[in-house]
Amino acid sequence: MERKRIEDTEGIYEYLWEPDSAGGARLLGMYGQTPDALVPEFLEGLPVTEIGDYCFAGRRSAAPDSEPLEGQRTDAASLRKLAGDAVESVILPQTIRRIGSYAFYQCRQLKTLTLGDAVEAVGGDAFMNCHRLHRMTVGGEAPAAGIRQILAQISSDMEVDFMRGEEVRIRLLFPEYYESYDEIAPAHLFGRNIEGEGFRARQCLHQGEIDFALYDSIFPKACAEEREATLNRLACDRLRYPVGLAAESRERYEAYIRAHADALCAEAVSVRDEDAVQFLCEQGLLGALHIDGCIRLAADAEWAKGVAAFLRMKEQFFAEKTVEERYTFDDF
Repeated sequence: MERKRIEDTEGIYEYLWEPDSAGGARLLGMYGQTPDALVPEFLEGLPVTEIGDYCFAGRRSAAPDSEPLEGQRTDAASLRKLAGDAVESVILPQTIRRIGSYAFYQCRQLKTLTLGDAVEAVGGDAFMNCHRLHRMTVGGEAPAAGIRQILAQISSDMEVDFMRGEEVRIRLLFPEYYESYDEIAPAHLFGRNIEGEGFRARQCLHQGEIDFALYDSIFPKACAEEREATLNRLACDRLRYPVGLAAESRERYEAYIRAHADALCAEAVSVRDEDAVQFLCEQGLLGALHIDGCIRLAADAEWAKGVAAFLRMKEQFFAEKTVEERYTFDDF
């Protein structure tokens, strides 16, 4: 096992790694100053192609390949082992092709994962008990096999951004779903039950392509099963990033947003997403009264930036209408 220390503008990190059989490097563990784990693209000239089994796991396994991490200590007092609850975000390089089994086991504070589109394999239970992981950024347009494998391991809400350079090209929300098993007596067989359209949404990723028609087809049934906040996010994401969006699906999403605009505005303020409100105003899906509501909610939350943004939107999109409503011939 090798040890590598890197100091740059992002901070100081120390990496435990070993060469793999294919001429790359396998990361076994790392230390850092913050809960944000930044994995390098190269270690000693070798591309980092694999995240080893139990690499960031919160609990050590009895598996032999996790033993090198036992008892390891960094020689820098300011660094701590980035594993389990000590990890909140992870950025993996484009070179990563495999994520090992239980690699992120018990990372209960992990919220965001950034990786490339070259991931081909994800080991069993790699993301077990990552209950706060709800956002993933993929540095490429093609959903490699590993992306679907990650989504298959996470049944909670997951919002995925597919990037083109520094810009989001596609954003898809994969809603939560639940699995249960019923015993069929007397044969002692078990029937699998799946609740929630999130499972079917995950099937739209296959062979490096996104089946947008399949993804959009879940919405009518989801309207009867999913929470209003989930549906608003799903509809808004598809309208903001409409790659592969058919006219019929667009009309369906727009109709839902118009009918649930008040709830959408409240959610946007709660998560500080003024850009979503700006976009919906540009599309004519919100009115002056909705912006007034956003202003009140932002003021109540003491969100000064939001109040200023919504005031600008009101002036930009509804100034003339407001004047017409305020002054009519009946007033004279």
